[in-house]
Amino acid sequence: MTQMEKAKFGELCQYAPGRLWFARYVNSQRVNNKRVPEQIFFRLVQYLAVCLFECNEAEDFSPAKTLMNMCFTFYCDILTISTSPSCLSYNTLLPDAFSLPTLTGRSSGVLVCNPGVLVCNPGVLVCNPGVLVCNPGVLVCNQMPGPSGDKSFLYMFLRDQPIWQSLRFWNAAFFDAVQCERSRRPMPTNSAANDTMTDDRNFQENITFGQLGTFACNMRAFGLSRELCVEFLRKQSTIANLSEEQVKLLRENVDKMRDS
Repeated sequence: MTQMEKAKFGELCQYAPGRLWFARYVNSQRVNNKRVPEQIFFRLVQYLAVCLFECNEAEDFSPAKTLMNMCFTFYCDILTISTSPSCLSYNTLLPDAFSLPTLTGRSSGVLVCNPGVLVCNPGVLVCNPGVLVCNPGVLVCNQMPGPSGDKSFLYMFLRDQPIWQSLRFWNAAFFDAVQCERSRRPMPTNSAANDTMTDDRNFQENITFGQLGTFACNMRAFGLSRELCVEFLRKQSTIANLSEEQVKLLRENVDKMRDS
């Protein structure tokens, strides 16, 4: 993509149809391959960072929820990466970084305009093509890649996105996820037998319980505090009228997850 095309992408992400199209397109690529080359991986980090920021600014949570799922879908087998000064530009990893002055024309809170300087904020963009954002001499400060062959998922590089700190996002995303699951099963009619109605209630309850467990894991993976996760669980479990035993299991699961 040319610099003009990338600038156009940033502009389109300022509008709801553009954000929705991008989220749906990335989601559609899951069927091809969840493992991507390093060049594609870091470009995805850049594009998702732009779109997620715009989603947060506009409180457009539907595409953000899709992109959140993509953060735990696409990965790269990052091999041993040198942290010597000679590797600070990483032209082979990010050959086509965004040109920030023409990207959005405004301060986004996630863009860094300091050519040649590495800053501790994985997943944000820089105005110097080919520079990844981190501490001097360190590729990723929040999550260093593991031994050769380990999987590095997109979420490891996008933890600092402001939208993850919004409970409004998590509440909206959870509601949307539950509704999507419920839509896959026909609702029983008033004339249905009692056993059918009971089975449906159990089905709905299991959906809520399972989604709450998944969302709590995602929240902790993005580095959210235990207190925020527990508050989210408390609110949603009360709305769903989950049993005390189910709520206890969810809280115990959160407690087992260490802080990122």
